[in-house]
Amino acid sequence: MSDSKMVVAIGDATNDVLISLGFQPDIQVVDGYEQRIKRSLPKTKFKTQHYADNPAGTISKKALRIILRSIDEDKPVRIIIDGEEDLLALIIFAFYPDDSVIFYGQPGEGLVYSKVKNYQRPAKSILEKMGIKDNPLF
Repeated sequence: MSDSKMVVAIGDATNDVLISLGFQPDIQVVDGYEQRIKRSLPKTKFKTQHYADNPAGTISKKALRIILRSIDEDKPVRIIIDGEEDLLALIIFAFYPDDSVIFYGQPGEGLVYSKVKNYQRPAKSILEKMGIKDNPLF
């Protein structure tokens, strides 16, 4: 991870695990739930904090804007989602710098580590089908 431009953690438990291992994610996307059970937000440091509604199965305009603008903000950034954060990884895969990495939880399996550059093309393709184009700040 030391050669990564940005480390992104999606999910409350994912952030907890990384913090317990001594890693501070640059971007934290959380919703206050773990496997659909309400919980306390991770006890992590952040310089900037945002809130966005994002209903299940969608990517809201506000969540999209916040995630994209977070690239240039003082790190660490915490984004609290009211709704569901799962699909928001697509934005990061599609539009974050190539050398960024994403961590997210796979229920019943563990922590998943993915390099953004390996998934940019398929993420952009999925987003285009959802109506989100190359220049999504609208």
